[in-house]
Amino acid sequence: MVERIVPNDRSWNQQIAPHIQRYRFALPYVCGKRVLDAGCGVGYGSRLLASSGAAQVVAVDISREALEVAEKQFAHDRLQFICDDCQSLTKVGGAFDAVISFEALEHFPDGHSFVARIAELLAPQGVFIVSTPNKSLSNGSNPYHVREYSLAEFRELLEPHFNRVTLLGQHWTAAYLAFHRAAGAMWNNPFMRLGRWLQKIRGHEAKWPLAELVPTESDVVISELYPEAAMVLIAICRNVG
Repeated sequence: MVERIVPNDRSWNQQIAPHIQRYRFALPYVCGKRVLDAGCGVGYGSRLLASSGAAQVVAVDISREALEVAEKQFAHDRLQFICDDCQSLTKVGGAFDAVISFEALEHFPDGHSFVARIAELLAPQGVFIVSTPNKSLSNGSNPYHVREYSLAEFRELLEPHFNRVTLLGQHWTAAYLAFHRAAGAMWNNPFMRLGRWLQKIRGHEAKWPLAELVPTESDVVISELYPEAAMVLIAICRNVG
């Protein structure tokens, strides 16, 4: 299982689409703003925020190895990378107009201290956009995750710190899911498996194009509909009034 995707790695093309789509979703909230990207990984999303109109992006990750990739491949004149523990964020200072944190929350032993720190760093009218895998679908199967959240637990984590929380979900489209169910059924056909094995031992391994489908951003959708059934939970958080 791969936890961090890196350009030119085998997992990049297969996994990048839903990650990039989350950053594109955040773009309307960051134009002209000072932004914190907490848990930036190798920085592809931070670069997108900076190049799409953010006034300044401060991107933080605990992995020096990831930040070395970020500095080499995703540098931008409005983007600063900082190595820090995102749960405590001791090396950054507010106020930030927007804080983005995608797929980082599940790595923190104490989610409440992380969210409280974000609330401290936000400007009075700031927005916090955060995502995390839906525990109800993942069943805690990722060994890299310290704590996963159901929809109810996600809400309970955020609402003590923000008085307006909008919950959404990121789903695979019905067409994409149907396509992959069809591909899986095809490969599980015993005659197909036998034929593939025979071709392999002859040095001509079969490649089935359906099984090699590379997801694109059009194969995922972010919506307020049925977030409890989403693969990834997303929240837009503010303190209003």
